[in-house]
Amino acid sequence: MFYNSYTVSVANDTFDWERIIDHSKYECFGQQVLYFKERAVRFIRIESVDGYLEIDEKIEALFATNPFEIDPVTTLTVPTRNIIPNKMLPKWKSTTGNGFTTGIHFSNGEVIQRKGDVIIYQFSQPYIIGSLKLLFSDIRSYVISVKANDNWTRVFSEKNVSGWRTATFEKQPVVFIQIRDTAPLTNIYNLFKLECPAT
Repeated sequence: MFYNSYTVSVANDTFDWERIIDHSKYECFGQQVLYFKERAVRFIRIESVDGYLEIDEKIEALFATNPFEIDPVTTLTVPTRNIIPNKMLPKWKSTTGNGFTTGIHFSNGEVIQRKGDVIIYQFSQPYIIGSLKLLFSDIRSYVISVKANDNWTRVFSEKNVSGWRTATFEKQPVVFIQIRDTAPLTNIYNLFKLECPAT
């Protein structure tokens, strides 16, 4: 799988380029859905920060009919509905019984990693995120951390809870979500659903 950091600029007949998307600091992959304010556009320029850009599919220009929000500082989309596929999460089970089995699962163009008692979810592109919903089938204690490019930031934690949980935190750029089970009871990690943002 290839990861790209890139920017998108547009221009009309005058070639007065205006940058509308800045993903230069983020690891992006797969299909991207990019929003920007409506304007007259004749040319689109996509520039790779790393000097290599692979585009597997065609570029499509669509007119968005659903409302969306764009963060003016980062140019990132602020989602208002769940952006994680319903069938995203596999059921992880340690084959050794010690809770340290490592696995990677690819689903609907998304990446989910399982390392011991940690699940890491990666978006294909960065978003501004400030909430999550999780569904546990049994009692769990957990910590949620997020990161956009460099370091993990701990944003939420709970102890001895079950069922649907809602985590809210300061809105920030997010590419990776890490959910760590801080008091594992069994070798099965029963996180059945993950929604983002919480609605």
